[in-house]
This record gives sequence, structure tokens and C-alpha cells, in this order.
Amino acid sequence: MAKRNNRRQKRLRKTKADLVAEIAALERRLAVGGGVGDAYFRAVIRNSPTAIYVRDVDSRYLLVNKAYERLYKVRDENIFGKTPFDVFARDSAEFIVARDREILKSGRKVEYESDVTLIDGTTRVQSVIMFPFHDSQSNAIGVCGILTDLAQQKRVEQAVRVSEERLHAAIDSLREGFILFDANDRLVAFNDKYLQLRPASQKILDRGGTFEDMVREHVRLGMIPEAAGREEAFVRERMEQHRNFKDPIVRRFVDGRWYLIDEARTPEGGTALSVVDITDLKRAENALRKSEALFRAVVNHSPTKIHIKDVEDRYALINKEAEKLFGVTDEEGRGKTSYDPFPKEVADAFTAHDRTVIASGHAVEKEEEFTLEDGVHTYLTVKFPIYDLDGMAAVGAIGTDITERKRAEETVRRLAAAIEGLSENFALYGPDDRLIICNRNYRDLNAAIAEATRPGVTFEQHARAMVEHGLAPQAVGREEAWVRERLERHRNPGGPIEVARQDGRWFLVHEQRMADGSTATIATDITERKRAEQELEHQKMLFEVVFRDVPDAMVLADTDRKVMMCNPSITRTFGYEPRELLGKNTGILYATREEYERQGKLRFNPDAEFKLDPYVASYRRKSGELFPGETVGTPIRDRDGNTLGFIAVIRDVTERQKAEEMLKESEERFRSVLDSSPSAVSLKDKDNRFLLVNNTFATWMKADAKEIIGKTIFDRYPKEEAEFIAQNNREVFTTGKSYVGEST
Repeated sequence: MAKRNNRRQKRLRKTKADLVAEIAALERRLAVGGGVGDAYFRAVIRNSPTAIYVRDVDSRYLLVNKAYERLYKVRDENIFGKTPFDVFARDSAEFIVARDREILKSGRKVEYESDVTLIDGTTRVQSVIMFPFHDSQSNAIGVCGILTDLAQQKRVEQAVRVSEERLHAAIDSLREGFILFDANDRLVAFNDKYLQLRPASQKILDRGGTFEDMVREHVRLGMIPEAAGREEAFVRERMEQHRNFKDPIVRRFVDGRWYLIDEARTPEGGTALSVVDITDLKRAENALRKSEALFRAVVNHSPTKIHIKDVEDRYALINKEAEKLFGVTDEEGRGKTSYDPFPKEVADAFTAHDRTVIASGHAVEKEEEFTLEDGVHTYLTVKFPIYDLDGMAAVGAIGTDITERKRAEETVRRLAAAIEGLSENFALYGPDDRLIICNRNYRDLNAAIAEATRPGVTFEQHARAMVEHGLAPQAVGREEAWVRERLERHRNPGGPIEVARQDGRWFLVHEQRMADGSTATIATDITERKRAEQELEHQKMLFEVVFRDVPDAMVLADTDRKVMMCNPSITRTFGYEPRELLGKNTGILYATREEYERQGKLRFNPDAEFKLDPYVASYRRKSGELFPGETVGTPIRDRDGNTLGFIAVIRDVTERQKAEEMLKESEERFRSVLDSSPSAVSLKDKDNRFLLVNNTFATWMKADAKEIIGKTIFDRYPKEEAEFIAQNNREVFTTGKSYVGEST
């Protein structure tokens, strides 16, 4: 907007300069041509969209044009012979008369800006060009003035300043680091978050440096480990990425943290760059990969048949031992059902076993037969439910070959080895609630009460030992109650429970009652998940702060479009206190019922698309005043795509629209000046293609202006004349100097 305002000012200055030059030319014609020149002079003055006056040596008005009449509330037929004291307040009139005398005495043109007050008390902010008017003997016989009302320009400039201040405030409010480069790749702005991450940026900004300067400074300071020992190659690679940016960059810096760097081109050809700290995400990804690798290592090295199927009977994992029995590899079997590798009767039995587990939610043992090269083998397969946060997600199976009872002890040992290798903490208590087996992770977790993790110890003894040694923070101050509650959950297991330990770790404990009365306990370390939940809660608090402090009105509504929540800015925008709107239909905020229903069909319904594109709607304040509001409105949905409600962010754009309308009016007046000029005017680009022509030029070319725009001079002139004009245009582009000449 600032650039557009500057262009408009340049056009106005050029127009005023053209008018001064034309009036001077007309003055010379008057001195030579008599009556014809006088009529021409008055026609130009009269129809000029810029205010023009002529006063004699005694500051008496000789002539004013229509624009002057409108601006200063006078009429040409009534002002003849009057002085500025008949138009302006005394102080302003004295200043104007003094300026007339100064011009007549010096004989020079002057330009200035001033505030003047009319007789009725209204004021004008004006830009003035004054120069002496001469007779045929070059004697100064009066003063001519060209005036431009600056009120609109001042308002537009103020709007631009406010807009830029809001932009900087918005940038500084971002949680991620943000930095902006102009079309020449020079650093122009960044927020406080980015400065914290890259302190060298301030020095680059102060000396007007470029993106490459910033990269080189960070490399020099050793902030980018991957650049060490190959600095120049890194700079070249980074600049190539910057010039041809495609995907976000993930990079670790010298502080050990990871950042996601994203770049985007601005409409002006610059570059906006954001930096987001993803260290916690990278750590979580690494932990997940490590956990999966350990799990697969244990499973694939297990001597027992292990596989996992989802609840739709599709294989998700087949370990090496199961590959031998199924005749397919893990990769080949993924996504297939039991009916792909097995005959129907065998697959029916496997599927029935799976359905029993799914229906009961408990582990179920069953003997299964497989025909191998040396005959039929019987496997004791334990199938058990596997849960995620959404419930039962899969059925796991561990099958042990019990073909020869003499190998039973070996089979049990292998099963114990598999349990020992699990990444979770595992313990199995018998029907008499005494510990039968537990894995190393379980023993390490309870190293402080090693005596209570030996086979034969009851679960109650284990729970009391935990309380005695301070391993259960939730039991502090209510030890006996905690023991009773824990025993009740253990004897009648329901869903998984979360348990905190004294070292700050959290575990998700699953307990399953077996068919023989035994109880299996599996504890999974969920410390990172709990930290993530705490981070989510922190983000929720941040959202509440942003929701409370954002300057725009924000409204959250349910699926019936009733207000559930609104921020304090609603009062400044609509005049309502937040409590006045809670539970009310959002129709109270719209200017009309039709507008409310129209926006409901477009954006605030369960089937509406998620959009963040701003639009302008008409609203009504509590006082009844209507105003335009720039709005971002969209449905709010959960992960499954269910619509939970709607959100709208509303900004009052009354003043902005007024400024835009005034700017449009100014541009229309400029076009009117251009089309009213008796001189033929055209604007061409470097390819000699017409961009703009006025009415005089179109008349001269005997064509409509629309027929000329977009064509080249070779489409409108004979070839020889077009080449002559093209040569002159090249000289103007090359030298930057004006060309003055005659043409026919």
C-alpha cells in the first residue's frame, strides 16, 4: 500500500507540473493570439480537475475553475473582483495575500503545503503551486495558483502507517521464528523469536546485508554443525535451496536442537522464512524407531510363532518362525487374511480363535495344527488383544510347538525368553496370586524391592513393599487406602491404568485375567506421552492467552450456531460483554437475517469446507450501527472429521474500506484529468505495447481506446513511422532522458 501511495503522489506531482507548463504555454498564446487564445485558456482552466485560480496584482479574483468552486465553496460569477478576505478567515486570507505579493515581487514560482480556514470555519489541507502571470510585455499582471486537497492523501498515509504497525505487531506475536527478505534478497525484518535463535541477524540487518551474508555469518560462528569442514560447499548448497525452494528443511544447530525451516515467496518477489523448533518431535521419532527396532529384534529372534492381525483379520506382522509355518514372508503376508496362505477349514479355525479374543477382550489359548515336512505339528497359540488409545486395535498371537510333551520344558523356557526380551515390564501371577515369572525390565523397575519380585511372593506383599519404599507417589498420606484400591483393580482388572513412580516416570499398566485364574501384568513406559500431554495442556493455555488478548473479535459457536465462547475484543468490536452473548444465536451479530443465513449456507454448516480465506460480511453492533467486518470463518472438526462447532475471527474494516474508496476516487480523478487533456497521451512498455491511452489519443488514432490497449505501435502505425517511434523509445529507455520532437 505504501508503494501504491507513493506512485499516486508522483502522478499528482507530474499532473500539476504538466498543468503549470500548459498554463505558461497558454499565457504565451494569449500574448500573441488574442481572443482565440483567451477562449482556449479559459476552457482548459475551467475543465481542469485540479483547483485553479487567477488573481490580479491587488489579489482580486479574475477567474476560478469548477474544481476551485467545489473545494472552497464559491462560484466564479460571484467571486470576480473579490479578494481572499471574502473566501477565507482573516488569518488565512492575510497569509494568502502576503504570498501573492511575494510572488509578484520575486517573479518566481513557489510550491508549499498549508492549512487554511474558510469563512464558515471549515479547514483545508492543500498543496499549492503559485507563479506570476504576465502580459505581452512580460509585466507581471497577476498570480495564478494550482491547488490540491491533501486531506485524502493524509488519511491514506495514516492508514498505511497503521497497517504497517499491525503487520509488525502480528510478526512479533508469532510463536515461531520469522524473518523477511525483500526482492533483492536483503534482510528487512524479523521477530524477537528469530533474534533469540539467530543473534547475528541484528548485525546483518543494521548493515543492510543479504540472505547469503546471514548464512555466511552463521557458518563463520559455527552454528551449523553439518557445514564444518565444507563451509563454501554448504553455502553454495544453501543458496541453491534458497533460490529454488521446494520442501521444508530439517536441520540441527550447534545447540543440539532441531528446527524446521520453511520458505515462501512474497507477492513482491521477496522471501518469508519461518523457523520452528521440532526438537521434541525428533526425539519422539527417534525413540519410536528405537522401540520398534527393539520390538522387531525380539520378535524376529523369538523361537516361538508370533504374528499380529488387525481386527479385520489382516496380517500386520509375521515373525521368522511364523514365516516357516505359513509359507509366506512377513512382507508377502502384510495386508492378507488367513484365507490367503491356508485352506478354508484351517483359516476358519484361526479366524474363530481371533473372534473369541475380540469378543471377550481377553487372551485365549488354543491348540493349532500345521502340516510340515516331518508331519503334523501342534502349537499352543496364545492370542491376546492389543490396545491403542482408541481401543482394541489388533490381535497378537504367540504359538508354541507342543508336538512332543518331552519338549514342554524347552517350550516354556522359550516363552520365558520371549517375555524376558519384551520392551515392556511383564509379570505373571498364578491363580493363588503369587508371582510365577517376571522379565528383566520388571525386576530393574523394582530393583529397590528386589525381595518382593522373587517367585512365590504375593501381589499384596509386592504392593505393600512399594508403599514402604516410597515407589508409589500416589500412596503418600493414604497408604492403606491405596493398597486396598490397588488390590481390588488387580483382582478385577478393567481397563488400563496410569501409575506414577518415584523417579518421575509414568507407566500404563494392563492387567489381564487368564482362563486358569492367573493375572498377567504388562507395564509400558508412557513418560514421553505424559510429557506430550503436559505440552498439549501448555499449548491449550497458550491458546487461551491468545484467544483472550488477540485484538480481533473471536467467536466459538456450537453446531446450532449458538455462542459457546468469545474473547474480550468482542466488546470493542460489537459493544457486547462476552457474558451477554453466551448461549445466544450468532444471528444477533449480523446486520440482517439474510446475511446470517447466507453465511450459514456458505461456511457455518457441518458440510462446509475448511477454509481460512478472509471474506467481508455485514455486521451489527449492540448500538444498532452496521459495519463491514473482514472475517475468517470455518468449521472445527475432530480427527475423524466430525464437526464440533464453528469459529469466526472478525476485524472491523470500516476505516480501511473508506481509505480504499478514497484511493479509488483519486485514481478515477486522475483518469478524468488524463481523458480531459487536449493533448494526446499514451503509455507503452519496453515492447512498444500500449498500456494506456487517453481519449484525445484514441480520437487522433481514429479508434476506441479498448482497441488500442494491448496492441503495439506496429499494429497502429505504418512500418516506417513505427520503426522511427521504436528507435526514439529505445533511446528514452537507454538514456533515461525525455525525447522532444515533432511527428505527423
